[in-house]
Amino acid sequence: MKQTDKADIDELTKITNDWLELEDSVYTTMDRDTTVKINSKVAEDYFRVADSIHHEITRLTTSEDRSLRDVISLKINTARGRNKMIESKEYKDAITYFNKLDETPLYGTPKAALNAYVNLLNSTKKFHKLKDVSDFMTKEDICFRSLIQFLPDIPQNTLKYITDKTGEIFGQVYNTVTGEGTDNRKMIFLTMRFNRRMVLNALACEKDINAKRRLSRETRANYRWMLIQPMMTLDNYSLTCLSNDQAEQILRIADKLPEYICYLDGNTKEAKKDADKLTDLLSKYFLRSYLKSLV
Repeated sequence: MKQTDKADIDELTKITNDWLELEDSVYTTMDRDTTVKINSKVAEDYFRVADSIHHEITRLTTSEDRSLRDVISLKINTARGRNKMIESKEYKDAITYFNKLDETPLYGTPKAALNAYVNLLNSTKKFHKLKDVSDFMTKEDICFRSLIQFLPDIPQNTLKYITDKTGEIFGQVYNTVTGEGTDNRKMIFLTMRFNRRMVLNALACEKDINAKRRLSRETRANYRWMLIQPMMTLDNYSLTCLSNDQAEQILRIADKLPEYICYLDGNTKEAKKDADKLTDLLSKYFLRSYLKSLV
């Protein structure tokens, strides 16, 4: 690495993944070897080399300006455990489950979607079995996908009620799952549901922007956040659970973000300048956060 001056994003992804794989192997070996202590000579030598490699990865990463798409691509494609996750039975089962949900018909009007959503949330009681959670997720997903077709037409206070109520219901589910310790299947399904919402929200915004829909000032502000949210809120575990389609959709939005933000801010020269500046700031922020996470 010291002999390399620059690396494009694909080369950088390979270098980083090679190191992360080696690092995991070293930690596994050290954990099994009872003679290796945190202050032993072997451990000290390893940490010295690891610091040097982290420094070189940082140097190569910052050797040139990186686009927002490049940074998000690096985060997704070097997420620890992503390849193992994609090959797991639990992940494949979840992909099948959510793909099947895409085939279900949606409510055709804002009123029908709202009534169904509010009635579902208000009638939902405490879950006692996994099937109860699955049944609710199926019904709630239909309501959610129906509603985001009509986002600009839904009153903000109604959206807030639905968001808060849904969060309250799923908060109970998350607390139950995390309290049980090692139920990997449930965590994968719940994480993929979270990913799905983040991406579908952003796609709904993208669709309305491309259709040049008239949007209120409040809706424009909400759309700005919803476009950025998948890049901001997905942690390493969430990134491992992304489907390939979702990853490509997030990368497309990252690539188009200056154009979308410019549209939301009025499509003026000043708006374009501000959108480019915001995108550059996000790229630098995400990159710094990513590099810190490697140490």
